[in-house]
Amino acid sequence: NSIGSIYGEHDYVKCHNCDLVAEYDEYGYLHGAPYSRLDDWDAWQKEQIMNMDYSKFGDNPIMQDHNFVVKKKLNNFKNELLGNYHIALYKDKLVFTPEPIEKKKKKKKQPDSQPFTVNLDQIAGYALEGVNGIQLWTKTNEVYRINNDYSVSGLKYINCICALTNLKMKF
Repeated sequence: NSIGSIYGEHDYVKCHNCDLVAEYDEYGYLHGAPYSRLDDWDAWQKEQIMNMDYSKFGDNPIMQDHNFVVKKKLNNFKNELLGNYHIALYKDKLVFTPEPIEKKKKKKKQPDSQPFTVNLDQIAGYALEGVNGIQLWTKTNEVYRINNDYSVSGLKYINCICALTNLKMKF
C-alpha cells in the first residue's frame, strides 16, 4: 500500500516495503500476489490512486525520484537538453531540481541546468515513452521529454497527475 515500492527482478515481482514475492509465469500469470493477472492488479492500483487522500501529504512530495534526463522540445526535429534532474511530484506541481553529474559519467557537455517547476493545472496532455519515459505538454505549448536509465515507472507519475488534475488515465 505504498507508492513506487513494487519492482521486478527476473521472473519475480517484489516489494521494497513488505515481504511480497510473486512469480510471473510463462503464461502471464502471477503466483503469490494479491491478483493473478497484471491487468486486474493495475485496475486496483488505478482505483487506489484515484481515491487517495492527497491532502495527507501536506507540503511534502507525493513521490520523488532521481536521475531523469529532461529535454524540452524545440520543434518537430530538435530537443534542447535541459540536464539531469531530481523530480518531485506535489499536489499541485512537478518540481525539477538539477542533479550533479559525476565527471567520469559525463559523456557530452552538459548544460548549466536550472531548477524549474511545471504547475499541474498547466498540463494539457501526456504520453508514455517506453517503460520509464514521460512526455508532458503544457497549455502554453511547451513539451518536456522526461526519461531515466533505470527502472522508475513513468506510469506512476502519469496516473497520479491524472488523479490530481482530472485528466483521463489512458494507460
